[in-house]
Amino acid sequence: MQFIVIIIYNSIMYVCICNAIKESQVVSSVQEGNNDLDSVSADLGVGMYCGSCVHVVKALIDEAKDRELSSSNPHINQELTGQPKKLNPVRSTLT
Repeated sequence: MQFIVIIIYNSIMYVCICNAIKESQVVSSVQEGNNDLDSVSADLGVGMYCGSCVHVVKALIDEAKDRELSSSNPHINQELTGQPKKLNPVRSTLT
């Protein structure tokens, strides 16, 4: 069985029904330093009962880490926002 996971960030969408955990809580947990399923699970309790949320939680963790990385890297951030990059002047050695 294959799952196709499409993530659309929604602060009110429940990802773990057993513990009533929302997407926004998973994202906040990652932003607080919980970077893998085990640490998010320890923080929020996701995946501790039926386990049906685990694949979605993993995808949310990856997405939140990617967002965090892109916001901390100015080069990636410029590419995403469409802002022009500042180019360093190049001196030609040809005369």
